[in-house]
Formats: sequence, structure tokens, C-alpha cells
Amino acid sequence: VIGLGHAETSARDHTVAETLQRSLLPDTLPKITGLDLAVRYLPAADGVNVGGDWYDAFLLDGNRVGLAIGDVAGHNITAASIMGQVRTLLRAYAIDTADPADVLQRTNSALAGLLPDALATVIYATLDLDTGDLTYASAGHLPLLLSYGPGHAEYLDNPAGTMLGVPGAGVIASGRLGLSPGTGLLLYTDGLVEDHSRDITEGLDVLAATMRS
Repeated sequence: VIGLGHAETSARDHTVAETLQRSLLPDTLPKITGLDLAVRYLPAADGVNVGGDWYDAFLLDGNRVGLAIGDVAGHNITAASIMGQVRTLLRAYAIDTADPADVLQRTNSALAGLLPDALATVIYATLDLDTGDLTYASAGHLPLLLSYGPGHAEYLDNPAGTMLGVPGAGVIASGRLGLSPGTGLLLYTDGLVEDHSRDITEGLDVLAATMRS
């Protein structure tokens, strides 16, 4: 009876966490002239439907758009809840701060004060729709993948920085790049490239090869 009770509690917690996670993600992406946005959200493995992975896209002043993706450590209700708070903090700072590195630094400071045990990786980028200028910064997240025509794809090699929530984290730096019309930009989490049977660099190579095909 105790075993069954634990199983029922676990199943109920899983349902609550999954519902919370889905409710915190955007229902739709903004429709922006001259920019095609698409998202796919799938669990990396069977039985792991809940976690702290999240994505976001939103309009900013100056005809810019903010793009973000992140991964909060954990696969439970706590991770899903923290994910929602990190997303909200980043959005709030993005309104007041133009530089993505500054946005991540301020998000990290808030996270350290409000949720000192939380850890998260994040990439945040802004795209100027008038000029094509992309400014981006990473807090311990996997690199952005740029695609610019058949057979051409490469990772942006800016310093990844330290993940949010790490005590004594160093300075996060921004990278800048001009995007030409037709360029594709892929933001993803580690579930897309991570496999316990191989090194993660192999997964990154496979992803880049797929983008080139």
C-alpha cells in the first residue's frame, strides 16, 4: 500500500510539473515582418517530459527582437517553477537593457539573491531587424548554430561564460555579427545533442552536418 501511495504521489507531481511547465512557455511566437520564427519542443528521452528547458521570443523597441533559450538544472516541479522565474527576470531586464551580456549579468544577480540554489544555462540575443545586426551572450549554454545557405553551417564561438547561479561567476561578454537575408539561426538545449553513448562534441558535429544538408 505504501508503494502504491508513493507511485500515485509521483505520478501526480509529474502531471502538476508538466502542466506548470507548459503553462509557462509561450503559446505562440510573435509574427514579425521579415523574420520567420519556429519552435519544436520535445522531451529528449522517454519518461522525461518535465524539466527546466524554455524558449522565448519577444519584440523590443528600436525594431529589435529578443531571442532566448535556457535550461534550468533539474527535472521536477522546482525546475519548472524556476524556469518561469528566470524567463520573467530576463524579459524584465531586456526591456531596460540593450546589451545581452548586461541582461544576463543582471538576471544572474537577481537569481543569486532570490533563488541561491538555482542553476541555469541561457543564451540571449537581440536582432536588429533594420540592419541585421545580431548581438548575443551566453551563460554556460551551448553555442548558437548559424546556417547561411546549402552546405554552410557553423557555430558561433564567443566565450560561453559561466552558467547563472554559480557563486563568483565571471563577467559575461557579448558577441556581435551581421546577418544577411536568408540566414538561419538555431537555438537549442543539450537534449538535442547529448547522448550517454557518445561525447557531446560528436552530437554537435552531427547537428552541424544536419544543418548543412
